[in-house]
Amino acid sequence: VSATNLRRAFEGMTVVTANGTPTSTTLTNATLTSATTDKYKGRPLYYLTGNLAGELVEVTAYNGSTKTLTHTASPSGLSASAGDLALLA
Repeated sequence: VSATNLRRAFEGMTVVTANGTPTSTTLTNATLTSATTDKYKGRPLYYLTGNLAGELVEVTAYNGSTKTLTHTASPSGLSASAGDLALLA
């Protein structure tokens, strides 16, 4: 895979860090820039670190005021921890 193709594959993706007290269905990240409710709804969220590392969930709602992503339950049923990283595609 060429560097150009690899870069294109990751365009539009955002690495988010779980802040506060995440649950098995929520992740808050103060650095998400959109204030638009449901801006990220329907997008995949792939956990990179922590209890949910390697798990893929779908964003079902987004609160633009609190910067909270709500997602489908993780396959393991575990919760993320503050500081965990996830890739928002």
